[in-house]
Amino acid sequence: MRIETYAAQYHPTYINVDDTGVGGGLTDILRAKGLSVSGINYGAKAKEPSKYPGVSDELWFDFAEQLPHITINKDLPDRTALFQELSTREWHINDRNLREVQKKRDYKKAQNTGSPDLADSVLLAYYRPAVMPNWDVEI
Repeated sequence: MRIETYAAQYHPTYINVDDTGVGGGLTDILRAKGLSVSGINYGAKAKEPSKYPGVSDELWFDFAEQLPHITINKDLPDRTALFQELSTREWHINDRNLREVQKKRDYKKAQNTGSPDLADSVLLAYYRPAVMPNWDVEI
């Protein structure tokens, strides 16, 4: 599995996985292999519900805030396609005054393209999920 190979090579603190739909199976497999995995459900409630309708929107705006501090390797494969996906997704302020990113199905139709998997993977890499409190207690 490529994820295991990359994890062994780069020793990430944690790995974010798209846990929406059938993604939960991958999350479980990686955890069973001892990898530190955070399952990210795109349909879940945002960490900041006063700013975003859901996690999928929050992913995009969190990444945008980090952009001034990010350098994307000029030799990255598919760099042009990645930039295309990152720069063509539209957004608006919805009727609840929240920043909302264009739905993926609408994006695919408007761009006449497939799923923006490159952008999704970069957004996941830079997303910091909500941290749940540790309820483990030593007795």
